[in-house]
Amino acid sequence: HVTLVFPFASSLTALQLLTHMRRQVRGWPALPVTLAGCDAFGLEWVHLRVMRGHASLCELHDRLHRGALAPFRHRVLAYEPHLTIGRAADDARCASMLAEAKRCLHAPVDATVERLTLVRVHSPTSIASCGEIALGAA
Repeated sequence: HVTLVFPFASSLTALQLLTHMRRQVRGWPALPVTLAGCDAFGLEWVHLRVMRGHASLCELHDRLHRGALAPFRHRVLAYEPHLTIGRAADDARCASMLAEAKRCLHAPVDATVERLTLVRVHSPTSIASCGEIALGAA
């Protein structure tokens, strides 16, 4: 997945969040992206870096944090678009996963971000979809 908004606690309902998302991305086209190069964050998350489409995803991240989501913008971590491909339980497993990803994913990958999905994170292992919004929709 490509995270555009970091998880946050809120009393906003799924309907309120989906309405906000629709307003912010109205008319936003599907985004072609190129993923290349593996990296790890915090010795826990393994991801592919976004090369083409980087600026567009940053702008989409900024738009989503306007209005109702402005208070939830992460103030400590800078947003860096990426595609998460794994999560490790410890440093050694993260290093192993990263080495395997670099071995297997050495060629750039072209893809298109066609929709946004609102998810509710119940726990690190329990995530539920609450709705989707197609990019390019009026």
